[in-house]
This record gives sequence, structure tokens and C-alpha cells, in this order.
Amino acid sequence: METKEKNMPPDEKILYIVRHAKSVRIGGARTDFLRTLTTRGEYEASLLGQWMQRQNLIPDAVICSHAERASQTAVLVSRQLEFDLARITYTRELYLADLGTLCEIIATTPEQAGSLMLIGHNPGLEDLLDFVHNDEHQFSNGKVMPTASLYAVALPSWDINEPHQGRLLTSCRARELSQS
Repeated sequence: METKEKNMPPDEKILYIVRHAKSVRIGGARTDFLRTLTTRGEYEASLLGQWMQRQNLIPDAVICSHAERASQTAVLVSRQLEFDLARITYTRELYLADLGTLCEIIATTPEQAGSLMLIGHNPGLEDLLDFVHNDEHQFSNGKVMPTASLYAVALPSWDINEPHQGRLLTSCRARELSQS
């Protein structure tokens, strides 16, 4: 978990990139799309939301994969943030989305929104993080985007058409929070 100072120009946007929490194995659900969170995943999603609340990382908008594990993560995190669940936008396009699709989805964010929480899946989220911010990023276990993790990146706009425009503000992995 790392935090950097927020000396942000007023027109910068904050993108919260969140990977869904720990889910049941593929055999525990009829399809990958329907996999649900484990008990640990539910706990860590709530823990991540609590940490975001304490850090005052409250999004103006939330866009989430329609997959069950991502949807459950969005609800648990959003409850901790006191974010209106009816305002979460669910989209099938985020399910296992590639970099181009993720950038297109982000570009749909209204300009007046100063921050967006995007909840989805790997490998797309790691590709997105690498595209917007190319510095080395990984948690203590060597993984870049493990389950129930977050990276907050400052961007000049929601139109991400050039690589490495972002500036890392903070990162967090719920599992590391539960060990402290």
C-alpha cells in the first residue's frame, strides 16, 4: 500500500482501477461469468471500501463489469463509500475487456465527473494500468493487480489516447490491509 501526495490541478481526473475480489473457482459456478465472491472476497471488498473511505477516495461515477464477482465487489465497496448503488453502471463490455475497450468505456465518463471507479478483470486492468502509468507497480507478493486491489491514477482527461499520461496517486491491496 502506497500513497502519494495529491497536488493535483483542478481539471485533472482520478481513475480508480479496481480488480474484483477473490471469487470461487470455475468449478464452483456454472460459468465463469456467474462466479461469486468467496467469504474472504466479500470481507476484502468491504475492507477495500473502508480504506477508500478513510482515504477520502470517493468516486463521482462507478462503472462495473456485469460479471457476478465484479458486481458483488462494486456493491460491497460502494456501501462502505456510501455511494448510491442505483448509480452504479454495469456493462457486459467490461467483462474480460481488452485495453482498447477499457479506454473506450472510460471515454464515456461525463466530463463533469472528477473521478471514476472502474471495476473489472485481469489481464485488461493490468494492461490499462501499464498504458496509463508505466512506472513499476506491484504489491509485496510480486503481483501487479491481484484480487481486491486498487490503483488511483490522475489523468489529464477521460480521453486516454496516448500512453503514460497518468500519475500514480495511491495503491492498495485489501489482503495487505487485513494483515496489518
